[in-house]
Amino acid sequence: MKKILIKQWVFFKEHYWDSGSHIQNTTAMEGAKNFLEMLGRMGIKKAILTNNYKEFVEPQYQALFGDLKGVKIYDRASKPDKKRFEEALKDFNLKPEQVVKIGDTLFKDAPPAINLGVEFMLFSKRDAHLLTEMNNRFKFNKPAEIGFAENHDQLISIFCQSSLANLR
Repeated sequence: MKKILIKQWVFFKEHYWDSGSHIQNTTAMEGAKNFLEMLGRMGIKKAILTNNYKEFVEPQYQALFGDLKGVKIYDRASKPDKKRFEEALKDFNLKPEQVVKIGDTLFKDAPPAINLGVEFMLFSKRDAHLLTEMNNRFKFNKPAEIGFAENHDQLISIFCQSSLANLR
């Protein structure tokens, strides 16, 4: 397994990373930068849980959103495995009810968050039609109530209704 991962990383590095196309061809959803800035002004801690490598995510985040100050990256999260989610909760000394997970991939981001009791919001244009299927497919500890946003205004609206906003 380790040899395969190394080969995959070498291919990725040579054909994607070194060319800079990982940054050039990546865009953020409209309003994401403003939303992250708003969270910063509110003093809300931020973390990135990603299946990608930290070496890839850091420059990409900086190119899209600027400073990484105060943002902890949990790379190679193997989502939907919940281990990295549990690690983040422990590192930040937070209980699940004190956290809102905002994800852009329904089947990888939602199940571990919901099963840990973390409120989940989907910020995506591509997965909206899958919300019902996901509730039927996964056995959650409790029914999943997912906030869904396709744009910045919707994201702000559902965030303001979240338990995290109410903790402040």
